[in-house]
Amino acid sequence: MIEKTVYDRELPAVHTPVTNIDKTDNKLKISCFSCIEQSIYLERNGTFSSPFNVDPMHLLLFDCIAFSGKTVNHKKEDDALKELFFQSNDKEFFELLENAAHFIYSENYNYKKFEECINKVFTRNSIGFRCNQGIFLIAPEPRMYDEIIDPCFHVLRKNGFEMADNNLHDAFTSLKEERYNEAIINATRAIESVLDKLFEDHGIDKPEKKNDIYNKIKNLVDNRVLPEYITGLVLESLILPFKIRNNTANVAHGSSLDESNNDLATYAIDATCSSILFIVRSANNETLEQDQQPTS
Repeated sequence: MIEKTVYDRELPAVHTPVTNIDKTDNKLKISCFSCIEQSIYLERNGTFSSPFNVDPMHLLLFDCIAFSGKTVNHKKEDDALKELFFQSNDKEFFELLENAAHFIYSENYNYKKFEECINKVFTRNSIGFRCNQGIFLIAPEPRMYDEIIDPCFHVLRKNGFEMADNNLHDAFTSLKEERYNEAIINATRAIESVLDKLFEDHGIDKPEKKNDIYNKIKNLVDNRVLPEYITGLVLESLILPFKIRNNTANVAHGSSLDESNNDLATYAIDATCSSILFIVRSANNETLEQDQQPTS
């Protein structure tokens, strides 16, 4: 039998924030907690990276207790942390799990293994989140995350676009917290950060008008930082997130009134990731082609 793809298993097709529809059960909690245990046990078997060789589970337990504001009775720290997770309701569980993910990422307790493990659990259980750098991103379409969003974050980190990486994470955080106007604004800031760094890296003066996205891209094309075919419909597709921002009531002015909806904000962020992927890869390929040209 042909195994179903992640896309085939996605449920539901239209995904709303976790606080509305995602439910937890003991099976899911056990699977998620095993990812935490795996990263901590690997850290225990190696050399503790924490100050004064404090047990990583001890540090994680107290961090989660401080985050949740709850107390636990078990003297054994592994059992105490498990009790803290298992007594949480659906919303509290995912918030606590994200806090643990951020802690593991910050302390680098075998984080890569943790992220791989937890994302597999999310995929198997059709949970509309993906863990990325210790942050839970809303990911209603698994294929979109795997083929566009995750590669977008990868090229940003690989090529040193730290500000854009932060802007994009902020966009996803705003989306998760249902601040949709802010999500759209942060998404466009991510693209602007990419373009601004390209100007800086190539020693090119930016257009005098701060928010002139057309001229920014045109200047980069004219200076051969981006390929010359970025005109017309190609250019229009790259700046789609800015059109969403500028043509949506109150978004362009940063107002929190008349919030955009989840679908529009998600669309803007997805389009942003596609645009960033295209821009960074095109800039890298353009530089490579110029370096390979014979010198006269």
